[in-house]
Amino acid sequence: VAWLVVGDRTLAGLLRFFGSAAIDPQSPGALWFLYALFASSVVLAVVMALGGSDRALVASAALVGLGGMLPLGAYSNVLGLSDVAWLYPFVAAGVLVARHRDALERSRPLVFFALVLWAASLPLVWPVVVPGPRWWFPAVTAALVPLGTSVAPPVAKALWALVRVAGALAGTYVAFSLGTRVRGAVLTGLAWLGRRTLGVYATHSLILLALAPLVAPLAIVARVSALTVLALASALVITLLLERWSATRKVFLGS
Repeated sequence: VAWLVVGDRTLAGLLRFFGSAAIDPQSPGALWFLYALFASSVVLAVVMALGGSDRALVASAALVGLGGMLPLGAYSNVLGLSDVAWLYPFVAAGVLVARHRDALERSRPLVFFALVLWAASLPLVWPVVVPGPRWWFPAVTAALVPLGTSVAPPVAKALWALVRVAGALAGTYVAFSLGTRVRGAVLTGLAWLGRRTLGVYATHSLILLALAPLVAPLAIVARVSALTVLALASALVITLLLERWSATRKVFLGS
């Protein structure tokens, strides 16, 4: 699907496309998520083999997450190592949430705090709300210059990553908490969509690439709204088509 949307539609182009996808997880249509999921699963297995306590999970998430700020040049495109730094903290958080689900479901103050944290993070890291990504990054880097010119950029990057991860985790927890309170037809609809999230996830970014030029003249809020609706609807249509045949269902949807 990715090759049909953004690739050079020749046999040689197909071979180059798959070759790039295997070597560079950041290339169009690449398998960055599988690289990151595999490496995160390995790290999690090691942590669980060493006891898997809550403290060990938190410490491993912090340690792996800090790996994303290391100034190692182009290492981020080698087998998706930088993507592991983004993904593993969420894997560890998922284990902790599953372990303490009952307490988390009952904690209304925590839901309110998470909602405030999520809302506060959006103006800092979401380019739809702010003038651009990392809009405060240069100012923070300049303020940290007394620590050393080689230290300031990684520390500023770590702060930006911390805000992004904390905000994303808070927003996910809020959505989870709201989901536990949904009943009836709405819950049935969400469950229907939930069973198709892998197919939607696998195709929607490619659809965004194809649709983005068409809505470029719109204002940014209208552009994002149109892309969200169009990409979700298109990805659902593709997923429903892939569901119809056993071969494509197993290859693209995993079941």
